[in-house]
Parts: sequence; C-alpha cells; structure tokens
Amino acid sequence: MNIEELRDQLISANQLSGQSSFDRRMPSKKSIPLFIEIRRKLKGILEIDASNADAWKLLSQSEEALLNYREAIDSFTKYLNFKGRDKKDLKRLALLKESQGEWEDLILAPKELKELGDYLNSNLSRITCDHSLVITRKYLEEKYSKVELKRIITALQNHGGFCDCEVLANVTL
Repeated sequence: MNIEELRDQLISANQLSGQSSFDRRMPSKKSIPLFIEIRRKLKGILEIDASNADAWKLLSQSEEALLNYREAIDSFTKYLNFKGRDKKDLKRLALLKESQGEWEDLILAPKELKELGDYLNSNLSRITCDHSLVITRKYLEEKYSKVELKRIITALQNHGGFCDCEVLANVTL
C-alpha cells in the first residue's frame, strides 16, 4: 500500500469519525478500527523507511484522530525534522500541543467523556436542565472520590460546562 492510498483512507476515516479538525472528540466506533489499521500500515512503512516525511505526517494525523496527542506530536516533530519547518507547520505543532493540554486538563479520558455525554443525553431527553450540575455530579459521584470529583467539576467548568446541558454541549459532544 502506498502513501497516497493511505492518505485517501485517512480522509475517509476522518469523514466517518464525526470529528472536526478544530474540535476533536472521541471518534465514532466505526472509524476507530480504520484509524488503527492505517496507523499499523504507516508504522510498517516507517520500519522500512524511517525518513519518509509523508508517512510521519499521516501517522501524526491518525494518532490525533485517535486522541493520542503525545504520539501525534512526536510523529509530527519527526515529520518536521525531515521536511523542514515553515510557519504553517509550526502553527500546526502548536495546535497539537494546545489540544494535548486541553485533553489533559479535562482529567477524564475520551471514553469517559463519551460515557458521561451518553448519560447526560439520556437523562436530559427526559427532564429539563435546571442549570446546575446535578446529573453530572450524580454520574461522577458513582465513579470518583470527592477530591477527584472537585477537580473534574472544575475542569468541566473551565471548558464551558457550568450546568448539565452545557457539559453536554460544550464538553462531551
């Protein structure tokens, strides 16, 4: 399989993922195996030719889609080492680092955020948001200690989740 075919597959997987390039969320279940397979094939190419800049760039994009920001940054840095740096690429690297920081700040893993979103969506379809975090707290209290809960609530609020419907709209979707 060549780089162009993998690039096309990555584009298709991104379209299937339900993610936008500016606001990453957990990719759809259907797209995850595609991203994993693309990543496997790219790593195979890089085992043969570690200086393939295009493969490093595509690997970075597939890792980003899987929300593996450390690996995405590492792969993109290797791409830059072979390709050279320009203003657009440096901006891209900065955005990857910013996204990594945002995900780390949220404390919850992407899968946990999706589960919280599913829980909120289910509950808010039956009752109206009372502009508090009652439903969010109930869900989190079952899984986390009081200290962890306080940190998680603060992180959700820092990302625009001041009530249950805002957590659903601004953080988990």
